[in-house]
Amino acid sequence: MKRCKNLLFIALLTMFGSLLQKSQIKIEVNKVEAADYYDTITDNATGSYLRAQLYDLMMKTHKTYTSYDGLKSAYKTTDVDPNNPANVLLCYTGTSRTYNNMANNINREHVWPNSKGVGKSGPGSDAHHLRPCDLSLNSSRGNLDFDEVSNGRYASENGITTQNKVGSNAFEPQDSAKGNIARIIFYVGMHYGPESSYNLTIVDTIGNGKGKSIGKLSTLLKWNLEHPVGMDERRRNEAAQVIQGNRNPFIDHPEFACKIWGDYNENTRLACAQGGQTPDNPQNPKETIEADAKDIKNVYNKLFNEPIKEMTQIKINGTYGSKITWESSNPSLLNINNQTGTVTLNPKDKNEHVTLTATLTYQEETMQVVFEVTIKHNLTIPSSFKILKENDGSGEVKQETYEYMFTQRQNSGTLQLGSILWEHTRENETAYTGYDGNKGYQMGSSNNPGGGSFITSDLKDYKIKTIEITAAVASQGKTDLEVLIDHQSLGVKQPDVNPQVYLFENQLEVKGDVTIAFKVTAKASYIKNIRIEYESGVKDEEEKTYASISLKNPSMRFGISLSKDSIANTLKLEKNAIDYTQIQLKVMAVENEILTQYGYESMLELNASSYQQLIKQSPLLNYMNSQNEYNVSLVLYSIDMYEEYNAICYFEYENNVYYSNEITTSYYEMAELNYERYLSLKQDMVQNGNYQNEYEEELNLLSSILN
Repeated sequence: MKRCKNLLFIALLTMFGSLLQKSQIKIEVNKVEAADYYDTITDNATGSYLRAQLYDLMMKTHKTYTSYDGLKSAYKTTDVDPNNPANVLLCYTGTSRTYNNMANNINREHVWPNSKGVGKSGPGSDAHHLRPCDLSLNSSRGNLDFDEVSNGRYASENGITTQNKVGSNAFEPQDSAKGNIARIIFYVGMHYGPESSYNLTIVDTIGNGKGKSIGKLSTLLKWNLEHPVGMDERRRNEAAQVIQGNRNPFIDHPEFACKIWGDYNENTRLACAQGGQTPDNPQNPKETIEADAKDIKNVYNKLFNEPIKEMTQIKINGTYGSKITWESSNPSLLNINNQTGTVTLNPKDKNEHVTLTATLTYQEETMQVVFEVTIKHNLTIPSSFKILKENDGSGEVKQETYEYMFTQRQNSGTLQLGSILWEHTRENETAYTGYDGNKGYQMGSSNNPGGGSFITSDLKDYKIKTIEITAAVASQGKTDLEVLIDHQSLGVKQPDVNPQVYLFENQLEVKGDVTIAFKVTAKASYIKNIRIEYESGVKDEEEKTYASISLKNPSMRFGISLSKDSIANTLKLEKNAIDYTQIQLKVMAVENEILTQYGYESMLELNASSYQQLIKQSPLLNYMNSQNEYNVSLVLYSIDMYEEYNAICYFEYENNVYYSNEITTSYYEMAELNYERYLSLKQDMVQNGNYQNEYEEELNLLSSILN
């Protein structure tokens, strides 16, 4: 999804740029990269699907992980006062105060509290998250959740009462900070949420103590809508991108918050539905309603441009204050609750069309906006679907080894260590670094301990087997050595004084960026050698199990084999809870490339020609090979020798469609095995004189297929 250009925003950026120039502050951003940053986000994605896409985007673009101590220097650009470059703007109040290396009672405020699963690395050292804050105000807030406080006390900043309020279980920032705070919480809850090892969650309650949850979700959604993105936020977003590589999506796209969390409960649905606001400069009723009509067209024209299969919420209040009521031409397919904006969608077995009419009302003015909507039918293809050729195999498997020995002191930054490029960030940029001939590269010292991290993306596409680190610590030193792949820990070791090899095994076969982290709490730590064993020349193993085929043979017969285990895994049911006689297998063919655009109308069910009557009588051939195996097959015959068909295999159970990644497509081989098995059973029974033609029907059919 490409971010729309906003002329007003560009004008504001231009004006802000002149202020920066006057203040001699230099912020460089790759504008092309920023403009195309959201290209991978699906236009109508919502819920956990959208959150997962944004999480993947963070993992790809968050290149540099700042340290907690390094935030001090980051604030010089992320939170600088554009009118006074010697000052920073403080969290919650926007007060401008002299920076002076974080003196003047300024500290680093965890907007998502340190005690709620954050710590001082990862989310606890993220430049998009932590803000400079007045020490007394930080203390007043503590680790309280966010909510609107009715009975509480006013907080103080440096001894001066502010508009921030403190309750027994919640903290309410003043209005100018509410939207900013909400969008920071949304960023942390997405980047370090359920998809990550931190598992931070946003909930719709307060008083959540010291767990990994923060609230209150419905209030934060309300603040996000009521208090638009300000210029300070946009500046922070640009500056933090320069430092880390990633952006805060909720600053660029505040609407993402309701798309992800808006359907959490009735409170969040109401907050998102009633999130309109009156403009700062009131317009006359006609201008207001025209502005709202233009806004709602921009919001929904793009969404309704393609068939929709998921929609949970729709606007009932205009951005500029209009009331919106919706009418559906077919409420049985798409119904809207005009009190809450909740959408009920009932897709049928084929694409259906609905006319949606939005009636906007503001004072005495009324206007209608009409949308033509296509409801996508129930047959859906998983997002991971790929069309494969029948005989696509993996490349030659090669066992590769990467090894590098440290022979000198290393600076922070991008390092070419042997054949691999690493990013090296020290935990404390002021700490001592050096080199010891016996122990290797040294990080930290007795007076100033400090570790660091080495991160590489060069091996993210390979299957890493083991990682061996030769490490040590100084006498009485203490270091936690942790290896992570795609931010998932392979374990933590505590090196000894003498250099030793510490083995980390990738038992879960995780793929992604490799991180080697030294978390030093005493004295110095050393790294002498890195050794990584991995496999190269291997395609993604999942490619070999997707249920899709390519057929090009004038006499090809094709079938599908499913084991009981694979059916149970796909249905997520116990085997004894499944009625296997109800499994209906289907094969769909596609005449052109429309499948990649999810155009199901062009899909054809392949029928056998000369075996058509037989298939009508017995479309499924059931071969009970053993107690744990259940094979079913469908015959395809007389495929045009001049055409190549892409096909997808699926099965139906209790009127639902499933795509199993464990479907095998070796029908011919299956037919051979079953022919031999039935022939053997027949021969044994003939020898014993008790054969009553029990297997003739199966043998005749299998023989005709094989011949």
